[in-house]
Amino acid sequence: MVFSAITFIRTHEEPPKEAPPWRWFTLWLNKHPTLHTIKTKPITHEHVKSYTEDEVKCWFEDYRQTLAKYEIHKPKNILNMDETGARVACPKGEEVVVPIHVKELYTLSPENRKSLTIIETIYADGREPLPPFIICPGKQIMENWIHDNLKGNEVITNSPTGYTNNDIIMQYLDHLIEQTGAEPSKPWKILLCDSYIIHEYPEFVIKVSENYIILFEYPSHLTHIL
Repeated sequence: MVFSAITFIRTHEEPPKEAPPWRWFTLWLNKHPTLHTIKTKPITHEHVKSYTEDEVKCWFEDYRQTLAKYEIHKPKNILNMDETGARVACPKGEEVVVPIHVKELYTLSPENRKSLTIIETIYADGREPLPPFIICPGKQIMENWIHDNLKGNEVITNSPTGYTNNDIIMQYLDHLIEQTGAEPSKPWKILLCDSYIIHEYPEFVIKVSENYIILFEYPSHLTHIL
C-alpha cells in the first residue's frame, strides 16, 4: 500500500514521472532507520479494551512477593503456559511499515471459526520449551493428521470442541509434571497462566500444589501486554 501510494504520487505529478521500481522502495525503506516492517497479529475485541499502568505494576509486585515466599530464584523454575488456537479460514498477519519503536501491532480477528488448540509452555531462562500439547476437535484422531517431523514427545489428544475441558487440563498437568520433573522433593516451581476458569478446576489445583507448583494468574485480557 505504501509503495502504491508513492507510485500514485509520482505518476500524477506535473509533468508525470515514471513509477519507481520495487527495488527503489526497499532501498528507501532501508535508508530510514526510524521505520521498519512488522507482521500484525490477530486479537479479539476484548483484548483491545484499555488497561492501566497501575494494574500492571500491582501484578508485578504480587508476582515478586510470590517468588520470594516460595524461594523461587532460578528462572528454570518459572514457567508460562498459554493456549493458542489454529483456526480454519483465519487471515494471516499483514506486513506493515511502522515507526521503529513499534514492535507489535494487532488486527481484529474473526470469531467463531473451527479450530484446534495448542497449549505451549516455556521456561523463563529461554531453554527448549516443553513439547506442545495439541487438542484436536472431534471424537477420534486420524492417523493422517500425524506428520513425520514430530519428535515423539508431543501430546496429541482430542475433545468435541477442540478446546480445553476438565479432562484435558488434567492430561496437560500430567504432561507438565512429567516433562519438568516436578515433585515434592524438588524446589517449588511457578506456572504463569491466564485466568480461564478451567485452571481453577479443584482437582487440577490440588494436584498442582501436591507437586510443588504454584499457579499464578495473569489479569484478564492483559497477557498480550505482560
